[in-house]
Order: sequence, then structure tokens, then C-alpha cells
Amino acid sequence: MQNVILITGIAASGKTTVCQELRRRGYKAVDIERIDGMFSKIVRATGKPYVGPNKNSLEVVKKTDWICHKERLVTFIKQQRDVTFCGGVAANLEDLIPLFQTIILLTAERDTIKKRLHERTGTGFGKDPEVRDAILDEIDVFNKAVKAHEPMVVSSDRSLEETVDDLLRRLNLPSRADAL
Repeated sequence: MQNVILITGIAASGKTTVCQELRRRGYKAVDIERIDGMFSKIVRATGKPYVGPNKNSLEVVKKTDWICHKERLVTFIKQQRDVTFCGGVAANLEDLIPLFQTIILLTAERDTIKKRLHERTGTGFGKDPEVRDAILDEIDVFNKAVKAHEPMVVSSDRSLEETVDDLLRRLNLPSRADAL
């Protein structure tokens, strides 16, 4: 049975880290934002790809959108045969949510998000203090928009193990994929 599950949340909510832990436990978990060609940074005014410096500056963040190419995501989803977790977020998330059987919204307290953004080492998105403040200002708006789709809301304010254990328990999946 195919069951493709979206794990989403605002920047630094824990999507990538939760997917890494799910993989460690034997589940198929993919950071879809890192699939080559799946996402593009688009200039909102023109619809054209952004090409330029400082991709994570507030000036660029204000004029661009991080877009998932829906047709590529549809193809990816159709190729999945087992339970597959897809971690990611996009400006066009509203168009993508209906493609998934289950939606998980990772949430965390504002102080947790702020700390994670400050300490992150991967993308660098949110390291700039102005961008970090903009992200923090959007938490409630983002969460409200996703909650309109009745997701499973999972707090990532606790340990990674507790977060993933809770997520799997609520999905009625074993704590390790090899127990399936």
C-alpha cells in the first residue's frame, strides 16, 4: 500500500532532522527540497528563476518564492511503493498538500525556532538576523494556513527521539521500519 506523507513546517521546525531520524530507523524519508530540479527560487514579480547573489538576504527573501515544481512532485509520488516521508515546505504548499495521503505539521515554540535558526549549519537560511525575524513573524500565519488542511500536528520542542516516536505512534507505525 502506498502512503506518501508530507512533513512540513516553518524553517527550523525540524523537517530535515526528523527525516534523518526516520531514515536511521529504516523508513524511506526524503528531503524533497534537496531533490535536484524539484524546487526553484522564483522572482515573484516575473515568475522567472532568481539568479543573483545573497540568496538568503532579506531583500531577496522579500521578492522571491521557493516553489516546488508540482509536476515533478507528482511523478516522484507516483514512483513510491511503500510508506514514504517527504520533508519540505514551499510557497505553493497549498497546491501540493492534496497530493499527499497524510500531512504532518511540525511545530515548535518561537524561542526554539529562533535558537535553531541561529545555530543551523546546513542551508544558512535564517542565519541573517533580519531574515530570522521575518521567519519568526510568519510562524502563526504559516501554521494557521497549514492547520486549515487538518494536519497531524507534532511538536518538535522535545528530543528528536520523543518527536519521532510520537509521530510514528500516531501514524500506527512501528518505531523501526524493520518491524513492519
